[in-house]
Order: sequence, then C-alpha cells, then structure tokens
Amino acid sequence: MHHPLIHAHRPRPVERPPGFDVGFLGTLTRRSFVAGMPGEFAPFDASTFTPDYPAFDEEYFEWIALLEAVAEAREQFVFIECGAGYGRWCVRAALAARHLNFHCTAVEAEPTHCHWIGEHLADNGIDPADHEIIWAALAPAMKLLTDRVRRVHVGTHSRPIEADLRRMFLKHRWTPLADYPGFATASTPYGEIRFSDGAQTWLNPRVDKQ
Repeated sequence: MHHPLIHAHRPRPVERPPGFDVGFLGTLTRRSFVAGMPGEFAPFDASTFTPDYPAFDEEYFEWIALLEAVAEAREQFVFIECGAGYGRWCVRAALAARHLNFHCTAVEAEPTHCHWIGEHLADNGIDPADHEIIWAALAPAMKLLTDRVRRVHVGTHSRPIEADLRRMFLKHRWTPLADYPGFATASTPYGEIRFSDGAQTWLNPRVDKQ
C-alpha cells in the first residue's frame, strides 16, 4: 500500500508531445535527457498517457520527503536541489506545490545539465526566470542548514558517507525520518526494497513550518 500522501495524488491522463515521457504528477521529460538510462517512463508513443504511482525503490523515500514537506508548508514552499542534473526534482516539487507560492534553487556543476534545467522547467510550464539556476558545485554549510532548512533528503553514495552524514545530523540534533544504507536490501513499511544508493531523510525541529 502506498504512503497516504502519494496515494492522494491519483494519476491522471496527460497529453504527451513527441519526444517526451510522462512521470508521476504529470512531469514531462525529454527523452534526450535520459537516453540510455533506466527510468520510470513508458517506452511507447501514445499521445495521451496516464502515469503510474512511483515504484517501490530507493527514490520512493525521496517522494515521501518531498510530499511531506509540501504538506507542512502553509503559504510558500522553498526547494533547493543540489547536484540537480536536469532539475527533475525541482519540477516535481513545483508540480506538487502548485497551490503554494513556490521557489526553487537548482545547483549543478555540469554545464550541459545546468542548461537543461531551464529547458526542463519551461517544458513543464514553469518560468525559469522566476527561479535560481546556479552553475556550481555546492556543499552547504551545516550551520546554514540548521538555521534555515526544515527537511533534508540525501541520496548517499557509500557507507563512509552515510556514517559521516549520520554523525553530522545527529550532532546538530536533527531527527532521522528514514535511514537506509546503500548496496543492501532493507525491510521498509512498503516491503523489501533493494537500495543501490542509500537514502536518508532528516527533520530539523528548530525550523518552524512555513
């Protein structure tokens, strides 16, 4: 059974232009962005497509973190994606928070991917000029996160990184909401899931809901 906030977003048919795929929440993604990569997208070319709910995989907990953060927001929702690629989570956040005053910052070090972020936003009806796209590598300072950010989701890449993150967030008194190691199969509320990339979600109780 899906998380209640995911289940509440019942998939609806979406018009799909040629060369695009449709994901959960109706996100449109150019196939050229994900050529040769596995993904959640349908491989056929129907002009109208109804996407499915997210798969039960390591990204499922990223969806939960996003939708819980949106549900807590009151009037505005500020979203930051570091290592943004082509900005897929910025677009997902924008569509999830379309009823709120939304602003995203996307940070990406690879210049082609950074250019794609603006295209991906525009493809989904989001004006890139209203948001920040930063071409840079960024390692946010923990003090800044603790002062200003309520919720963080991290895709980890190794056991040492996982351990360092765990120590860092606990030292600053963040609350763990999800913590699954990479390269392992874990028992979760949604069944057994194989994690290639680890997943950690942390809540900062010192920052109020906005």
